[in-house]
Amino acid sequence: MASDHIKKPLKEWLNDFNDATSKISELVRNFAFAAIGIIWIFKSADLAKNIIPTDLIIPLKFVVIGLSLDLFQYIWKAINVYIFYSVYECRYDKGILNDNDISDVKFPIYIEIFSWLFFISKIIFIVLAYCNIYIFLISRIGS
Repeated sequence: MASDHIKKPLKEWLNDFNDATSKISELVRNFAFAAIGIIWIFKSADLAKNIIPTDLIIPLKFVVIGLSLDLFQYIWKAINVYIFYSVYECRYDKGILNDNDISDVKFPIYIEIFSWLFFISKIIFIVLAYCNIYIFLISRIGS
């Protein structure tokens, strides 16, 4: 990972991840909600049956998993960045670290790895949902 070799002031690490991924996360979230809307269009009026066609249950599950991963990504990152930042800030306040020490800080690679795993996983699940929706729509158009 690139962050293992990059050094920068401590305060810059607080904004990096959100700046780098916020737009993509926003788009993925919007696509997820749009997928729910598409699935809802095909809901059944007959409540004795499934509310939505069986072929759309799997993509709906993918969307829910994708949205859950989106939430977990930010919970993971927020908790870990806060702890990381707080440890350095506490050491700085106690005089253990000086200005030079906090101007050149490496972010722990394990935090980045798990953050990117959540990030990539949520995108994959939303893409899988759309692939399944596409297959459903093609089968409906072809019928």
